[in-house]
Amino acid sequence: MFRSEAAPSPDSASPADRAAKRARGAWRRRILAWPREFHLNPMPGMIYDGLEQWYGWRVAPFSYRRALGGRYALIVSFPNEPFRNRSKLITRVRAAIAVCLIGLAKLRGKKLVWTVHNAADHESYHARLEARFMAWFTRQVDLTIHLSEAGKRLIEQRYPALAGRPFAVIPHPHYGSTAGQLTPRSEALAKLGLPADTQLMLAFGVIRRYKNLLALIRAFSGLPGDKLRLLVAGMPLDAALADAIRRTARDPRVILRLSPADPDALATYFSAASVVAAPYFDILNSGTALLGLTYDRPILVPNRGAMPELRDQVGGDWVQLFDAPLNEITLGGAMAWAERPRAERPDLTPYDPATVIAAYAAAMAKVLNEDGESQNEV
Repeated sequence: MFRSEAAPSPDSASPADRAAKRARGAWRRRILAWPREFHLNPMPGMIYDGLEQWYGWRVAPFSYRRALGGRYALIVSFPNEPFRNRSKLITRVRAAIAVCLIGLAKLRGKKLVWTVHNAADHESYHARLEARFMAWFTRQVDLTIHLSEAGKRLIEQRYPALAGRPFAVIPHPHYGSTAGQLTPRSEALAKLGLPADTQLMLAFGVIRRYKNLLALIRAFSGLPGDKLRLLVAGMPLDAALADAIRRTARDPRVILRLSPADPDALATYFSAASVVAAPYFDILNSGTALLGLTYDRPILVPNRGAMPELRDQVGGDWVQLFDAPLNEITLGGAMAWAERPRAERPDLTPYDPATVIAAYAAAMAKVLNEDGESQNEV
């Protein structure tokens, strides 16, 4: 869905200086990443590529063999992954394996880092079992990396064991050159077979139930306007949900592209959009929101999780919040808001990938005690 490119250099240090720095900490600077690459979101790969290229870390993808040997810090981005299966038996086996591997790693003195993308699995197939696992998991964590201050507060309320533990607040980076080339809107609309004066609302990403796409389609279908279009694009994880979306999308102004998007299609969708909508039931952080802003597109997001903080940082010209329930008034107002004059692009300086990667390098060095210090906020 995305393509990965080299991470930018965070500073002007000479190659010799960087080589010496790598040599001094090479034995410690090993990370086992779960996952190393994530095909639905390039963020983990961006971070780990930067740590390797500019800070001398060695980052290996998680495997059972690696988990049982070697010196490393284990970074987990999605600890809820074992619960993404409807079978309780399969889920119990996966959870037991995760507990054994993490437990063994901790017994052998390994550091455990959680990069917090979500508070819980969105599908919640086995909520009680997941809650018990997460209560145990959070007691094992040596460092928590939160993507926002609001996220930190929410996570520590949900998992009190994390309060007082070492943490870092490091924002989700924007996607930079990994997002693809922005093209003129009229050209992108033409590629989609749409007139140049079309006002296009885009809902992009993996098709999942928590994203509230059925309500979005219904609300959009109630809007007047021949120039309005809604494009729902992304790969469905649930065939039944995909069928429900097709049945609901009776309005000819609703365009469905329910399949994985290659980089060219991705760039076309966002270049053509007037506004990017993320109408989720629940949200903590959002890669889609950052992707829309990377493409210089205003975004409509719920007034929940870290989204108010994102609005405060980027500005109300680029981020509009809505309160549930989603309806025609909300969408009509968002379409009008998106057409207002604004700066050519949002200021995403705090989300610069090089800055974010540097913060990860500093946080990891602290948790591994490279400078001999120990403190809660790293």
